[in-house]
Amino acid sequence: MGLPQLFLGVPIAYDVIRRLGVAYLLYLAWGALSGGRQAFSAQTGTISCGDV
Repeated sequence: MGLPQLFLGVPIAYDVIRRLGVAYLLYLAWGALSGGRQAFSAQTGTISCGDV
């Protein structure tokens, strides 16, 4: 049973998955626009060979 058969058998399943996708995209947009945590932060200082 693949997704097309599931969506044909349970039409509301498609709507639920579609709405979850929209909610996730809005969540990602909110994080990007609100200045969420940065993936890379600049660190200053020295590094020794043991730290590499």
